[in-house]
Amino acid sequence: MDKFQKFCCNSLKLFIGIALFLIFICSLGVFGAQVKTNLELSIFLLLGVSLVTGVFIINSQLSTKIKVVLLLTLSFLIRIWWILNIDSVPVSDYETMYLSAKELLNGDYSAFRGFKYLARFPHLVCSTLYMALMILIFPISHLFAIKIANVILSIISLILLYKLSDYFLKHEKVKLAVILLGGIYPAFISYSSTYCTENIAIPLFLGVMLLFMRACKSNDIGKWLLCGIVLAISDLFRAVGIVFLIAFVIYIFVFTQESKFRNSLILIASMLFTTFSVSLFLISTGIIEKPLWQGAEPSFATLMLKGSNATSYGKWNLEDAQFVEENLENKDLGKMCIEKSIDRIRQLSSLERIEFFATKFLSQWSIGDFCGTYWATLETENEIVGTVPRNFQIAFSVIIFLSILSIFAKNTPTSTTIMYILLCGFGLVFMILETQQRYSYICSWIFVILATQGIENIINWRVKNVKFFRRNNKRT
Repeated sequence: MDKFQKFCCNSLKLFIGIALFLIFICSLGVFGAQVKTNLELSIFLLLGVSLVTGVFIINSQLSTKIKVVLLLTLSFLIRIWWILNIDSVPVSDYETMYLSAKELLNGDYSAFRGFKYLARFPHLVCSTLYMALMILIFPISHLFAIKIANVILSIISLILLYKLSDYFLKHEKVKLAVILLGGIYPAFISYSSTYCTENIAIPLFLGVMLLFMRACKSNDIGKWLLCGIVLAISDLFRAVGIVFLIAFVIYIFVFTQESKFRNSLILIASMLFTTFSVSLFLISTGIIEKPLWQGAEPSFATLMLKGSNATSYGKWNLEDAQFVEENLENKDLGKMCIEKSIDRIRQLSSLERIEFFATKFLSQWSIGDFCGTYWATLETENEIVGTVPRNFQIAFSVIIFLSILSIFAKNTPTSTTIMYILLCGFGLVFMILETQQRYSYICSWIFVILATQGIENIINWRVKNVKFFRRNNKRT
């Protein structure tokens, strides 16, 4: 890296290091959450036995391929155990999507029309179509089939994380630890029993990351083109593709050497063309009335409005929800929301602003499973009393602590900066929008990579000090 690149990398490491430290400290305070005893005990046994088994597999004399298969099998069994023990049902937004999918199969497109839910939030259209497809294929057991699909998608995410580890890690055993940590990662487990759009989006975005790293390495036009196409498809299931796109462009211009303008243009053009094509197809079939980027509700502005409410600490609140409902047909709603949001922040004192944004940040990032257990158990007999099972939270805190250790590595791979940029991007976005822990789940896989880098840093430090000790003993 040249001097400018080193400056950017070190600045990002400092910023992310401080953020991770604050998240770690705050995460310790969530240990007191209460859940039903049988679930707490089960989770303790699940994580404990899985961790010991995984470490044994990694340190065995088996071939790498067999170790990978065994670790993936272990992860698969964990998730199967979870979905069999958590009899989740579609709730909140997901219930609306589920019912809309059923209506769609009956020829009723009203949920996609006017100011109905899917017309207001068209980024959920493709996920609703996915639900409709699952209902069509599995008319009786479609909810369980969706959860099985979630498990498979989660395992695919682990495979992609393992492949990505080649760009961020050196030691083979530490690369295997990516699968182990991902296998027992609280969010990856808990979300297997939900009907969230992230279950589809995360493996797609991980695929985008893998394509991006390969494109940066080879500078091949075809890979850049494919990266943009898959990024657009990912964005259709979770509308955060713009954050990835901006992060990619920043990385291209700062940390790559060749064809910066060409690669950026290919990436942007292929993403826009794919999004336009899918939108045009859905309009031609009569499913939607307007393009996917023209929701009946200016969702970014309305989420910004809710996110600026200091009384609710930026969370969903009835006051702003009613304001949006009453002004849905107003063409200036977006402008009104933005102006109202800015005025709210201006009216706060400096101390109040610090307190407000600090609370938003920490509540967004410090819940160990990003409220996956909450959504999985809501309206079931296993519904949790607190925010997150204690053992899930402890596992998350350990992963964040290991992530902090990764920051102190002297020879951090240049590729790691893309994860720092992504975290900064998402951090800024979530400081503006409505605070909801589930939102940050989409990029939570980054902590798995950083945690394994922390493990590798410990190994490197230990090896270095052992060599130093032996060398000094020889001299004496």
